[in-house]
Amino acid sequence: MPALQTYENIYNRKSNVLLPIYPQNMVPSLIHVPEQMPDGRQGLHTYLNPVWDAVKVYYLPTNPAAPALAAGGAAIVGMTTPAEENLRGDLEIFSLMGLSTGRFSVQITHGGLNKLFSNQPVANNLVFGTGRFPGRPFESIFLETNMTLTFALTDLTGAPNTIRLTTQGRRFLNYDLPGLDKASIAEAMYRRRSHPYWLTFDAGATVAVGAGATATFPMTVPGSCDFECAYALDDSDGDYLIEVFEGRSGRSLMDGPIHRQLFAGVSALGVAATGAFPAAGLPMTYLQTTGFKRQSTIQCRITDLSGAPNTIRLAFVGRALYYDEVGRPPISGLETQLSPIPRAVRGAGTPLGFPPSGYPYNPMYGSPGQLPPQPERRRFPE
Repeated sequence: MPALQTYENIYNRKSNVLLPIYPQNMVPSLIHVPEQMPDGRQGLHTYLNPVWDAVKVYYLPTNPAAPALAAGGAAIVGMTTPAEENLRGDLEIFSLMGLSTGRFSVQITHGGLNKLFSNQPVANNLVFGTGRFPGRPFESIFLETNMTLTFALTDLTGAPNTIRLTTQGRRFLNYDLPGLDKASIAEAMYRRRSHPYWLTFDAGATVAVGAGATATFPMTVPGSCDFECAYALDDSDGDYLIEVFEGRSGRSLMDGPIHRQLFAGVSALGVAATGAFPAAGLPMTYLQTTGFKRQSTIQCRITDLSGAPNTIRLAFVGRALYYDEVGRPPISGLETQLSPIPRAVRGAGTPLGFPPSGYPYNPMYGSPGQLPPQPERRRFPE
């Protein structure tokens, strides 16, 4: 599965690196505390973790829960994190699941970040899995209370289509415990300066290739971010060969065309709905992520093997990165394009955007003239 980045390991203050998620990175149910035993020896006493009961598994479906699209129709639905007393209940989403009576495309928008999670609408099986094979974005999605994740849906079947979508993650419910205060959680989340991202064809969720024909289709990274690619997903009607080129250099990423099933995580052929073996739940993860700079283009040369007209649904999955680069002009308007200031820090009446003058450090991108806290760094021996 992808090396999903979560609250505990987004920013390792000692090594300043992103770490993959394993069960021990999550909140443990037990903790072991050194204590002196009656005979004077040092031992460990096991307690229930006081934080354990304050972090709950949580499912957040869309509202409405089962929108019905007309043939070729479209709808916009959302899911909003409910708030409990004192704005408790921020949500970190790990999994995306869905069921439908037919294929559809989706484009996700994060209301708090005001960011799209894809360059174009993406085929549903490349985003949503099922309870058995959940779709997992490369990076967790953080929703403060009362924030909304919006899904723009469009039917691809030409027939009435009923869609059910839900997310699963964990909810932070007790900000009085150490390490779980609202500002600390939001700081860790927003320090990422990134969010999940799906890069698909510039032409949209689907492209068509004639029987036995060859065609080339571009995918372009937006000008507002760079793209870190973690894996590819495919949900096409038939088999094909693919060769991928970097647009600017013309460099091929493979020594000749390869079969789609050797290139990407794929859905079972003929699976129209997300009810069985969706590609999103069965990714082929790259052990080394690969980067594509903003405004760069990926060219996909596709040759049909099915002997019939072939509809191709393909996406590269990873995350959008909002960082400047040495020697490159800064991203225009970076200070206003990125994540909002945590509500616990900005105050209930302060709008989203650049920090107020009295706020010394914005955990997302830092205030002018002041560096964020620097992690301890290790040097190689001289």
